[in-house]
Order: sequence, then C-alpha cells, then structure tokens
Amino acid sequence: AVVWTVSAAPRLDLTPKTWWFPIVGSMPYLGWFNRRDAEHYAERLAAEGWDTDVRAASAYSTLGWLSDPVLSTMIRDREGVAGDLVEVVLHESVHATHYVSSQTYYNESLADFVAERLTARYFGSRRALDRWQLLAYQETVARGRERARRLHQAFQELEALYASPRAASDKLREKQRITAALTAELGFARPINNATLAQSRQYHGAEPIFGELFEH
Repeated sequence: AVVWTVSAAPRLDLTPKTWWFPIVGSMPYLGWFNRRDAEHYAERLAAEGWDTDVRAASAYSTLGWLSDPVLSTMIRDREGVAGDLVEVVLHESVHATHYVSSQTYYNESLADFVAERLTARYFGSRRALDRWQLLAYQETVARGRERARRLHQAFQELEALYASPRAASDKLREKQRITAALTAELGFARPINNATLAQSRQYHGAEPIFGELFEH
C-alpha cells in the first residue's frame, strides 16, 4: 500500500471520529505513509476507548494541487487488473476535478459512482483491450457491491441496536456477535467493528442516490 488509513468510531455509536485540516475541512480518517505509525496511532485511539480500523489504500489524490502519479500499488496482481487500474485513476481524478470541503460522504460516494460507470465505458471505447479483462472487472464490481450491501445491512442493524433501550453490556455482546459473524462471512483479514462500518458507508452510502439522479 502507498497509504495506511486510520479511522475510529465510539464503541456504541456509528458516528465516525473526525479531524480538521485547512482546504479539505473535516475528515473521518487519517492517512499515513508508514504502516507502523498508523498502527501505533490506532493503538492510542483504542486505549482511549475507540473502535479503530487500519486499512491499506493503493492511491490518493492531492485534489488537483499537485500532479498525482500512477503508482505501482495501483497495479494489483490479479485478474481484472486493467479494470482496477482504470477505476482507481478515474476515482482519484474525480477528487482532483471536483471536491467539496468537509463532505467526505458526498465526495467518496460520487468518486466511486463515476469511476465505476466510466470504467466500463472506457473499455467499450478501447477495442484493443482484452474483453476478458472487462469481464473480470465486472465480477470484481459485483463482489464489491455484495460486500458493500452486507456491510450496510450490518450498519443498519447495529444502528437500531444502539438506539434501543437495552443495557450497554447487552449491546456490546450483540455487537460482538454481529460483527464476528460478518467478519467470517466476508473473509475480512481484520475484525469488522464500528469504525469499519462507518468508513464503508462514507464510500458506498450515497451511490443509490447518485444512481437515481443519473437515471433522471
């Protein structure tokens, strides 16, 4: 990975912790170039009582302020690599073209929506590209959508649980049951918690809304 992203949320709340910076405003995650630095910071937050998540990122955008390179981390060793590369370049290019301060939910969902749809169009306009690469990319998209759907279901289930009058100890036990089962079901390499779910929502939560708007 080129960047390691740290996010956090309370143990019984899905509202992400935010940090504020000039230009970009409020952000629900922090990026680190060194993995150990990211992990140490996450450990500090966990000691303060936060659910934390550290995930790898293959790319980042400087929002048009600098020329962003195509990095080796964008080229994954798997089928559909061409689609992956096209999508990530388009995703980061959306950020470099249009970015609203303190609106991560909007920015990331928009970038995901645009990149996914333009990738298929790009393949269609480049006849020399291997059609099997497009099929492999489409399979990757389908798996990603199913994973996002399950994460969103868990988000809604836990949101209802946290709003209920049940005792905090009961909520924690039920949360552990739900997240452990989901971690196993999706084959996540790291445990799913509130920070994981809150972060997933930032990237995928508004895509259905953009889809409806696009159709209109």
